[in-house]
This record gives sequence, structure tokens and C-alpha cells, in this order.
Amino acid sequence: MKNTLRTPRLISALLLASSMMLLPLPSVAAENAKPAPAANPALAVSVTSPIAQDWGTTIMANGAINPWQEAIIASEISGLRITDVLTDVGDEVKKGQELVKLSQAAVQADVAQKQASLAEARANADRARRLKSSGAIPAQQIDQYLTGEAIAQAALDAQQIRLAQTRILAPDDGIITTRTATLGAVVQTGTELFRMVRQHKLEWRAEV
Repeated sequence: MKNTLRTPRLISALLLASSMMLLPLPSVAAENAKPAPAANPALAVSVTSPIAQDWGTTIMANGAINPWQEAIIASEISGLRITDVLTDVGDEVKKGQELVKLSQAAVQADVAQKQASLAEARANADRARRLKSSGAIPAQQIDQYLTGEAIAQAALDAQQIRLAQTRILAPDDGIITTRTATLGAVVQTGTELFRMVRQHKLEWRAEV
């Protein structure tokens, strides 16, 4: 009787064990499997052409400021008195501007004299030309008259140049930096009257 009761229980236990053995077991590989890391996104690349560029750099330096070019304005004639000074230090002047006037009376008298001499020489030369073909005067004398006309013309030209030199003009645009011209002073050839900075330009020579 005891054996009959144990048999069904034993059978049930065996069936339960069999069913548990048939259940799917978790795979070791599945347990060890990890999610794959996400791929890094692709980097965007842009292409450009190289260019040269200056990078500003500040440098501390000391130096002197001097005229770019300095012009000395002097008299080109001797023995004349300054009658007018028309500019001073710091004035801006233009090329050809009148800076100083010298006495013109003596030079104008010389010009008038040379004009009279030229008129006489020209009259003699004209008469010689008219008589040249007739043979009334020797050829040598004709040449003398013609030469005299040329000499008289050259003498007048020289005096007219001296007259122009009584007006002292600026040689260029610029700024007057020094003045030695004095009203009433008698100038000689080469007497310095002014100095000027040409073209209003200065230059800085730095010591780094």
C-alpha cells in the first residue's frame, strides 16, 4: 500500500524535472553581448586657398623729424637793396610766388640804356643789309654792323635777366622754415634769404 502511493508522486517529480530541463537557458554569449558603440559622425571639411596677410605689430621707437628736402632761397644778383619782404616763417608758398623784392631803379636804367644801344645797332645793321648788294660799303663794315647788332641784343638780354632777378621767387611749393631777409639790407650773390621744406613733406628717422 505504501509503494502504491509513492509511485504517482515519483512520476510527477520526474516529469517536472524533465520539463525544467527542456526550458531554454539564457545564452552566455547573450549575457556577455554589449551594445555596439555608436559611430562618430563624419567631420565637415571645407577647402580654401591660402592668402598672404600682414599682422599688425606695434613697435615703440624714438627719432627726429626732419624736412624731406630743404631748399635754400638766395639772391642771384649783387649790390641791390631789399625793398619788400613778402613772406615769413611758417607761411605756405607756391612755386613761382614772389617772396622778396629788390630795388629795380638801377637795373631798369641799365635796361633802358641797352634798349637804346640795340636800336642804334639795329638801324646800322638794317642800312648795311640794304647797301650790301650795291657795294656802297665794304663787306667788312657790313659784318661789323651785323655783329654790333648781335652784341647789343645780348647786352639787353643780360640786363633783362638782371631785372627779373630783382624778384626772388619760391622754387617749389612748401613751407618757409627760416628767414634771414631783412628790409633795407643790401644783398650779394648767394646771400641766403629763406629756407623752406619742399612739398610740405617731413621724414621721421626712427631709432629702434
